[in-house]
Amino acid sequence: MPLIFAVALGLRVWGAFFDLPYIYHPDEPVNIKVIHAMVMDHDPNPHYFRYPSLVYDLDVAATWVYFGLPAILSDKQWAISDPLTLAMGTTYTSSPDAVVLYRSLTICAALLSIVLVYLIGRRGHSERAGVIAAALMAVSPVVVAESRYVTPDSYVVLFELLTILMCLRIAQSGRMAHYLLAGGAVGATAASKYNGALICLTVVAAHALHFGPAPRHWEKLLMAGACSALVFLVFTPFALLDAQTFITDSMYEFGHYASHHQGMEGGGSTWYLRELWTGMGVAAVLAAGKAAGCLGGRSALCVVLVSFAVPYLLFISSFHVHNDRTMLPIVPCALLLAAMMFVDLASARSPLHGVAPGLRWAALAVLGVALLLIPVRHTIEQSIAITTIDSRTTAREWIDSTLPDNALIAIESYSPFVDPTRFRIVQSERAIDHTASWYEENSVDYVVLSEGMFGRYFGDPRTYAPEVSRYLQLMQAMTLVKRFNDGGYEVAVFQTSPGAANAP
Repeated sequence: MPLIFAVALGLRVWGAFFDLPYIYHPDEPVNIKVIHAMVMDHDPNPHYFRYPSLVYDLDVAATWVYFGLPAILSDKQWAISDPLTLAMGTTYTSSPDAVVLYRSLTICAALLSIVLVYLIGRRGHSERAGVIAAALMAVSPVVVAESRYVTPDSYVVLFELLTILMCLRIAQSGRMAHYLLAGGAVGATAASKYNGALICLTVVAAHALHFGPAPRHWEKLLMAGACSALVFLVFTPFALLDAQTFITDSMYEFGHYASHHQGMEGGGSTWYLRELWTGMGVAAVLAAGKAAGCLGGRSALCVVLVSFAVPYLLFISSFHVHNDRTMLPIVPCALLLAAMMFVDLASARSPLHGVAPGLRWAALAVLGVALLLIPVRHTIEQSIAITTIDSRTTAREWIDSTLPDNALIAIESYSPFVDPTRFRIVQSERAIDHTASWYEENSVDYVVLSEGMFGRYFGDPRTYAPEVSRYLQLMQAMTLVKRFNDGGYEVAVFQTSPGAANAP
């Protein structure tokens, strides 16, 4: 386990702070601004409930400990600055040390999740299953990726796993204390992100495993439910104290997933299953095999894992919008199932037991290598990509050194950061929200296009044919000044008219 833990830490730290003082993640700046407002205004109400409050509260507490307490003890004034966001994915922070702190907390939550995966595998199956599941969790591409950001997803996984561990205790003992602990973990999971509330299904499954399907001792489930509601309100008290804002914001998030987000639409369960296969490879097949074999209910851990993973997959597949982080809570369940299946294949009861010993162990060795090789390769490629200087950096430097001062520059989402102290900025979500004539009429000198925005349309030209056509028309109506393709990321700078702002 120490080696697994060290590898996990190294992979998560690798690239976690590479973009600073710029922030490329689209959601981090909003979360950071909420945290800073709570700290500097001395206001426990986040006034923002698209996510529950637990993550904000933890980061606020860390801010006071790391920045506030030393300043108070030394009798110094202190403040932390909000990130400056020009467009989605285009942000600069003058307080990078605060971002390092918040991302480090996320990494800590992710590392604790690996410990919980090990404990769950060991208690629910075997020591080997715990170690293998922890190793798979340590190198999982989607788990590693989401471990680096100021977002609630890694916290959802942490408390989800704590719930599962308590549910194993319920299935084995049926003690009220374990119901209360499981209920509290459910509340913390929901207080991390609303979709995490579905983890409550594992408590029901564990109860049925211990007491059977007959309606016996339902008061224990009721107590667990009451405890989960109480913990949720402890971490998100303004769900009651600022109910109108809470209802509006939380419903907005559900509405967003049910409506549209261009580039992240359609596919449902097919898209998620494909992503699980891409990120897990052989482990996804083993997990599916183990889940199918759990229908008889012989393994408490298997039943508990499936009772959450399958309904959760169906739930998120019902929404029109999809993304990797929404899928994240399924991943540790799948990895645990895969580890259990691998250990079963190596056991005396394995279907492979009748095969010649040399051939059997060779097959298991190849399978074991494949289990780790696919996710390790994806994770390393991903880490190299985010630590490679790309066009957001080279284009930013070129714009700063080449374009004339006070030029009026239009940017779209995910563009390089353009210094607002040197240039005048026009921001829109997409460059095609305006026509070429509009840019000229409003005296815009340059238009910056970024692959992070236009790439989602050109990547699926059949679905987004109108958007692709509008981008092509816009590009053809302007003059290309410079195109960047560094690090596999394209940025193009266009001039609206040949004589605009003394073009270089």
